Amino acid sequence: MHFSSIATVAVLAMLQPALASWQVTTYETSCPSPDDLTPPSTGGTAGSGTDEIWCNPVSPSHSIFNNNIEGENMEITLFSDVGCNYVVKDRITTNGCKVIPKDTVIEAIRILPRR
Repeated sequence: MHFSSIATVAVLAMLQPALASWQVTTYETSCPSPDDLTPPSTGGTAGSGTDEIWCNPVSPSHSIFNNNIEGENMEITLFSDVGCNYVVKDRITTNGCKVIPKDTVIEAIRILPRR
Protein backbone atom coordinates (compact mmCIF):
# COMPACT_ATOMS: atom_id res chain seq x y z
CA MET A 1 0.00 0.00 0.00
CA HIS A 2 2.85 2.40 0.83
CA PHE A 3 4.46 1.86 -2.61
CA SER A 4 1.13 2.57 -4.29
CA SER A 5 0.75 5.96 -2.61
CA ILE A 6 4.36 6.93 -3.45
CA ALA A 7 3.76 5.97 -7.08
CA THR A 8 0.56 8.03 -7.17
CA VAL A 9 2.36 11.11 -5.80
CA ALA A 10 5.16 10.64 -8.34
CA VAL A 11 2.71 10.41 -11.25
CA LEU A 12 0.84 13.52 -10.07
CA ALA A 13 4.13 15.43 -9.78
CA MET A 14 5.02 14.48 -13.36
CA LEU A 15 1.62 15.64 -14.62
CA GLN A 16 1.81 19.03 -12.88
CA PRO A 17 3.74 20.83 -15.70
CA ALA A 18 1.06 19.70 -18.15
CA LEU A 19 -1.47 21.74 -16.16
CA ALA A 20 0.47 24.98 -16.68
CA SER A 21 -1.08 27.52 -19.03
CA TRP A 22 1.95 29.84 -19.33
CA GLN A 23 5.71 29.35 -19.30
CA VAL A 24 8.81 31.54 -18.92
CA THR A 25 12.25 30.18 -19.87
CA THR A 26 15.54 32.00 -19.31
CA TYR A 27 18.62 31.80 -21.56
CA GLU A 28 22.23 32.82 -20.98
CA THR A 29 22.56 34.68 -24.28
CA SER A 30 19.69 34.86 -26.76
CA CYS A 31 16.42 33.02 -27.23
CA PRO A 32 16.23 29.96 -29.47
CA SER A 33 15.41 30.28 -33.14
CA PRO A 34 12.19 28.62 -34.34
CA ASP A 35 14.32 25.87 -35.93
CA ASP A 36 16.23 25.13 -32.72
CA LEU A 37 13.72 23.97 -30.12
CA THR A 38 16.16 22.55 -27.57
CA PRO A 39 18.94 25.05 -26.80
CA PRO A 40 20.24 24.88 -23.24
CA SER A 41 18.24 27.16 -20.97
CA THR A 42 19.36 28.54 -17.63
CA GLY A 43 16.00 27.80 -16.02
CA GLY A 44 12.37 28.73 -16.05
CA THR A 45 9.00 28.40 -14.46
CA ALA A 46 5.41 27.71 -15.46
CA GLY A 47 1.98 28.21 -13.97
CA SER A 48 -1.67 29.06 -14.45
CA GLY A 49 -3.45 32.39 -14.79
CA THR A 50 -4.04 32.65 -11.05
CA ASP A 51 -0.48 31.91 -9.90
CA GLU A 52 1.60 34.64 -8.26
CA ILE A 53 5.37 34.24 -8.27
CA TRP A 54 6.74 37.18 -6.31
CA CYS A 55 10.50 36.57 -6.49
CA ASN A 56 11.92 33.54 -8.31
CA PRO A 57 15.76 33.47 -8.48
CA VAL A 58 17.19 32.22 -11.79
CA SER A 59 20.70 31.51 -13.04
CA PRO A 60 22.28 34.64 -14.55
CA SER A 61 20.60 35.23 -17.91
CA HIS A 62 20.35 37.81 -20.69
CA SER A 63 17.06 36.77 -22.30
CA ILE A 64 13.69 35.21 -21.55
CA PHE A 65 11.11 33.51 -23.73
CA ASN A 66 7.45 33.85 -22.69
CA ASN A 67 4.74 31.49 -23.82
CA ASN A 68 1.05 32.44 -23.33
CA ILE A 69 1.76 35.26 -20.87
CA GLU A 70 -0.44 37.47 -23.02
CA GLY A 71 -3.29 34.96 -23.24
CA GLU A 72 -3.37 34.44 -19.47
CA ASN A 73 -3.23 38.19 -18.78
CA MET A 74 0.03 37.95 -16.80
CA GLU A 75 2.94 40.37 -16.46
CA ILE A 76 6.63 39.76 -15.82
CA THR A 77 9.19 41.92 -14.04
CA LEU A 78 12.90 41.15 -14.39
CA PHE A 79 15.42 41.89 -11.63
CA SER A 80 19.22 42.12 -11.54
CA ASP A 81 19.44 40.66 -8.02
CA VAL A 82 18.06 37.53 -6.34
CA GLY A 83 16.25 39.63 -3.72
CA CYS A 84 14.06 41.33 -6.36
CA ASN A 85 15.14 44.86 -5.40
CA TYR A 86 16.60 46.21 -8.67
CA VAL A 87 14.26 46.21 -11.67
CA VAL A 88 15.79 45.53 -15.09
CA LYS A 89 12.54 45.54 -17.07
CA ASP A 90 9.05 46.11 -15.69
CA ARG A 91 5.64 44.92 -16.90
CA ILE A 92 6.42 42.59 -19.80
CA THR A 93 2.97 41.59 -21.05
CA THR A 94 3.61 40.14 -24.51
CA ASN A 95 4.69 36.68 -25.64
CA GLY A 96 8.00 35.89 -27.28
CA CYS A 97 11.66 36.64 -26.73
CA LYS A 98 12.93 39.54 -24.65
CA VAL A 99 16.70 40.20 -24.73
CA ILE A 100 18.38 42.29 -22.04
CA PRO A 101 21.53 44.35 -22.79
CA LYS A 102 24.84 42.58 -22.15
CA ASP A 103 25.76 44.99 -19.34
CA THR A 104 22.73 43.79 -17.32
CA VAL A 105 22.00 40.32 -15.95
CA ILE A 106 18.63 38.82 -15.02
CA GLU A 107 18.92 37.07 -11.65
CA ALA A 108 15.25 36.88 -10.61
CA ILE A 109 11.76 37.17 -12.10
CA ARG A 110 8.33 38.12 -10.79
CA ILE A 111 5.20 36.86 -12.56
CA LEU A 112 1.79 38.15 -11.49
CA PRO A 113 -1.70 38.60 -12.93
CA ARG A 114 -1.74 41.86 -14.90
CA ARG A 115 -2.78 44.93 -12.92
